[in-house]
Amino acid sequence: MTSYFTGGVLGSAGATLAFARFGIVGSYLFGVAITVFGLLVWALGRSREKLMIQELN
Repeated sequence: MTSYFTGGVLGSAGATLAFARFGIVGSYLFGVAITVFGLLVWALGRSREKLMIQELN
């Protein structure tokens, strides 16, 4: 639960800074970038889990 809180705080701060520096376009691009990063981390985690399961079988 703490990781969700920390992620929310950091995400909000990042979006605020992007908006202050680059306007709405910067805020939008920050959202896209953080979403893509999150999906990559998730996909790598799934691949790692699949490899571990295959090793057990």
